[in-house]
Amino acid sequence: MQKVTAEPCREIDFSTARRGAVIPLEAGKSKISIRLDSAVIEYFRRQAAPPISAALDSALSFSKLP
Repeated sequence: MQKVTAEPCREIDFSTARRGAVIPLEAGKSKISIRLDSAVIEYFRRQAAPPISAALDSALSFSKLP
């Protein structure tokens, strides 16, 4: 096995850095955090191919309500 050496320390200029998302959000979308029971997550993992976010989005979508 080849020994890997660490990169030498370098100065990074953050003077022009900006706070916030690196990738802008899509129009009509919001980023949220929610807590779900483990059973709910397991259900969607069994039902959908990864990533499960599309299946969760569809289940939580209010646009399908009458």
